[in-house]
Amino acid sequence: MGAITTAFKKEYSDMLYLTVQQSGSKLMGNVRHETDFTGEAKFYNQYGEDTAKEKNTRHQDIEYNPDNYSRRMVTPKLAYWSRLVDTEDEISMGLDPKSALMIAGKNSIGRKVDDYIISALRGTAMTGTSGTISTVLPDAQKVAAGAAGLSLQKILDAQELMNSADVPEGDRVFLYAPKQLKDLLKITEVTSIDFNTQKALAAGNIAAFLGFNWIMTTRLPLSGTTRYNVAYHKQGILLASAGGITTDISQVKTKVRQPWQVYADIYCGATRMEEEMVVEVSCIES
Repeated sequence: MGAITTAFKKEYSDMLYLTVQQSGSKLMGNVRHETDFTGEAKFYNQYGEDTAKEKNTRHQDIEYNPDNYSRRMVTPKLAYWSRLVDTEDEISMGLDPKSALMIAGKNSIGRKVDDYIISALRGTAMTGTSGTISTVLPDAQKVAAGAAGLSLQKILDAQELMNSADVPEGDRVFLYAPKQLKDLLKITEVTSIDFNTQKALAAGNIAAFLGFNWIMTTRLPLSGTTRYNVAYHKQGILLASAGGITTDISQVKTKVRQPWQVYADIYCGATRMEEEMVVEVSCIES
């Protein structure tokens, strides 16, 4: 006969818990999001700044301003996620994982959307009548790394670039990585209540500073030791989608025992709308 430990019972949870991960999109609600996308590409028309004229003689002829139209093109992609759950899986696991899997799927779609937005902020915008002109973010809209992390001077430089271009003061966003948070919490003007109403050291994060809403993300690109942070205005980046994220849980009739398919997708694309509304802020991570 064996010891009493032979009869000890093992019990398992009837819940499926998700491991640590970014939950959904952090940026979808912080950009201009239009959900009426149709077709293989969509064009968004713009009109630039004009200069008013003065009358300086009697019976002066009207002088018309030259046309100042422009156009941005969005080409969408289909991002999707799916899992199959066999009937035997549910029996063997002793739980129904479909709801938890759907949350995981929506999270993955949200992260993909953030990647599209970040890529559009820093990447090439397709402009012109037919969307065939490549427009890059100019060097004038970039704050150099300068062998340093995120500093007060770099934030001020980004703010100055926006102010000089008459970018509206509301709805400005600053995307930064975890390493830059460490830099920020060493800046007296950020942490001291003499300069900032938020107790950043107590909260462990930055909500607002120098007119920016601060969003920490792990999706920003890193090249060597250089992290590319981005400051932008909400109207400076467009996300166009065909109704947002679509989800479905249904049985697949063409497979044995009709397993459950858990599915999520989004048909969307993003583009930078104005270069003056976006500033790249490079930082060294040591």
